[in-house]
Amino acid sequence: MTLIGRERDLALVRGHLADPGARIVTIHGPAGSGTSAVLDAAATSAAAWSVDLADAEREAPIWVTVARRLGIGLDGGEDAEARITEVVARRPIALAIDHADAESLRAGLPRLLDRCPTLAVVVASRAPLGLPEERHVRLQPLPVPLPGADLETVAESPSVRLFVQRAQEVDAHFHLDPGTADDVARVCRLVGGLPLAIELAAARVRLLPPAELAARLAADGSDPDLLTSGLGDGTGRRLSLRDALDSTTAALTGGQRALLVCAAGFEGTFPVDALVSLDGRPLGEVLDDLGALVDSRLVEPIAVGEQEPAFDLLPIVRTYVRGAEWADSGRAGDLRRAYVCRTADAAARAAADCRPSIDIERIRVLRRDVVSVLDDLAADPVTAARLAVDAAGVLEGLPERAAVEAVLGRVIATGAVDGLEPALAARVWLWSSALMAETPDAQGSAAEIGARWQRSRDLADELGDSLLVLLCHSVAVAIHPATGDVARFVSSIQQGRALAASIGHAAWLARFEVWSAVLMQTSGRLDDAIDLALTALRRATRVADAKAVAAATVLLRTARPEPADHPLAVPSLESALELGRTSGDAYIESMILAALAGRELDAGRIPEAAHWCRLRLEDTARRGWTSAAGLSVVHAALIAARSGDAAFAARLLGAVAADEERIVRLLPPRRREAYEALAPHLRAHLGGERYAALVAAGSVESAAGGAALALAWLQRDVPSPASPQASSGSLTPRELEVLALLANGLTNREIADELLLSVKTVMHHSVAIYRKLDVRGRAEATAYAHRHGLVTAR
Repeated sequence: MTLIGRERDLALVRGHLADPGARIVTIHGPAGSGTSAVLDAAATSAAAWSVDLADAEREAPIWVTVARRLGIGLDGGEDAEARITEVVARRPIALAIDHADAESLRAGLPRLLDRCPTLAVVVASRAPLGLPEERHVRLQPLPVPLPGADLETVAESPSVRLFVQRAQEVDAHFHLDPGTADDVARVCRLVGGLPLAIELAAARVRLLPPAELAARLAADGSDPDLLTSGLGDGTGRRLSLRDALDSTTAALTGGQRALLVCAAGFEGTFPVDALVSLDGRPLGEVLDDLGALVDSRLVEPIAVGEQEPAFDLLPIVRTYVRGAEWADSGRAGDLRRAYVCRTADAAARAAADCRPSIDIERIRVLRRDVVSVLDDLAADPVTAARLAVDAAGVLEGLPERAAVEAVLGRVIATGAVDGLEPALAARVWLWSSALMAETPDAQGSAAEIGARWQRSRDLADELGDSLLVLLCHSVAVAIHPATGDVARFVSSIQQGRALAASIGHAAWLARFEVWSAVLMQTSGRLDDAIDLALTALRRATRVADAKAVAAATVLLRTARPEPADHPLAVPSLESALELGRTSGDAYIESMILAALAGRELDAGRIPEAAHWCRLRLEDTARRGWTSAAGLSVVHAALIAARSGDAAFAARLLGAVAADEERIVRLLPPRRREAYEALAPHLRAHLGGERYAALVAAGSVESAAGGAALALAWLQRDVPSPASPQASSGSLTPRELEVLALLANGLTNREIADELLLSVKTVMHHSVAIYRKLDVRGRAEATAYAHRHGLVTAR
């Protein structure tokens, strides 16, 4: 195996071998990391005697096999250790041993070293031997490029350099360029930077382009062929990932294997609570075994939430475990379904009551499993409907809501909704309405969206369920961009505020106060709007309702960039955006993106304004909110005018003309003034005849067409601002220590021992590091640490 990216590891091995005090040097790492390649290179440089015991007879004593492989003749009953000692005598010799049984080495190596005081032994093993005078070098997966890295950075990455070298061996015409770099980098990330997997994948470029390789590796089930295809190691043997994983999993305990099967049963990322629930053992036992799986690189901590660690498996590892003969996944599948349904129910109850809950975060982490379980429940419409409505309330802003919408649509289309209990039926109609409003053709279904909403509202009134009625009113606000029903929008805000006040529900009241303030703002009552938004912000802060805090911030920051003197600090729009995304409220997130674009326009920062405008147009296109896109089309027109493209700005004005009254009503005062001044400015600049022709050309565009025009122009003609880089400055001193040790290849257990922490605490630090650096796992964090000089030799 090629030594690209292993230069530092080889230097460490050589340095240890040169140290008279280091009698044993162990090279260890996860399966496929290249321990044999580093051992071979170290043996060559040290003129060592090499012994490979890969195909040795299991029953033969290890030193007998070593002696025979070294060509040392043995009589029938001769002591092999004594014969080796006689040959070695007191010559300074290094002995390199590969594929040896660790227990046999632990038992016999100290005695051999005592008899041969000048002998040094270097061993390739799965783990350190734990012997006196032992030094060990742990190999870790190669650093991988971070998503979005430029071509130069991708090309410098050791994992990519290894891929390119191997690919060029099978296809001399292959080269890294802007068309292949992102896909090659993605392949390296999908196999976790594991050298053997990179070489196996790269060997296929003659038949499959990198984009296809990445797609196959990312797909459900990954690429099973990658497990069994092999590479020659120069000795006539064929190496495959299956062989490497067989070796790694053979060393696991029964509990660790069972836990790995539970982990592989999830379709994607999973929270630690889900793994504990499926395993059934005490938390401490599960965490100990989970730590061993993380150290073996079979499971990887992932940064997805704030409250508890989450984990994932490489797709290729999930495929291997699911196909392993020793993996009995039937019971784990049943437990997974029960856990997902139970957690979704708890999450939905918390969301309906506006309560923060770890279950909401858990079900968002498990969103791929929600879709999988819904598929499993196809023959059980009642249970499927219950899970679908529970998930709909907490998967806001996530693509998996499309699968939930399909289930609810099927329940309605088949008439199964009529056989449901009224409370469940009401939620089916309600969330079906909300999810239809997010589809690309939502405006064409406005009447059906409204009708389904009305069915839910009628049932909620009959049941007298106040929280369900409040939920209906909030959905009416959310579907307004798709339906354009202003009367329902206004009345739902008014009635929702009155109901929340009457039952004393502070969080719901804060949300409806914000929406009431929006109505005041659009009607010109700016001071009243600000006063009510401040009241809502104060109330929402007191009850920790992120959605209301974010929404109030948007209004206050847009209505008056520097709010009047008051005792309550107003968060920044960036903070509000983070809150909106954390809470999963797509409607609020859209509002904040619009506000950020407007703020940058007011400040004259055109590239920054274009950045936020582009993000919002991409978001509205993805959700099908064509009517909501009109606000960003106005922003794009202002950006075009200030960028010197008056002709395109005029065309965009034509695109918004059909819905101008509604769109302008949503603009804050300063932006409304700028918009109203835009047409006279463009007419004077272009001339009346040309201006009129351009507006007429834009007026034939639909709302979706105008948004697409604006988005394409922003992507093509406006330079993006420099992307903010993740910074290690946001890490605490302890997190920097953990990152440095992690990047040096230490396991969680080794980091815990070095820093006098628990393994669970190290896991929490790791996840915090990934989140702050905006990286997905250990491989990307290691790449970051190396690029920023945070790793020191050990």
